[in-house]
Amino acid sequence: MNRIGASRLHQLAGVLGVPIAFFYDGAPVEVAPTGLAEPDPTPYVADFMSTTEGLQLMKAFVRIKDGKVRRRLVDLAQALADDVAPAGEPA
Repeated sequence: MNRIGASRLHQLAGVLGVPIAFFYDGAPVEVAPTGLAEPDPTPYVADFMSTTEGLQLMKAFVRIKDGKVRRRLVDLAQALADDVAPAGEPA
């Protein structure tokens, strides 16, 4: 009922910045740092993905085929987040 192809799972993991094992309950997570490794994803990624809005946003985002549009959407989200940053946090 909730099947997803390996290539789509790989895409989702890349977009979310999480290892593929993130999607498997109880699966061991291997950390293999390299010189080019990105920093660990922030702890709130799982919290965000467990919300209705997070899931809706992720599903809509992955349906966007144009990479430039996806990049603009990320830029927009970052600009909006910076615009409403709480006092004491860098904007």
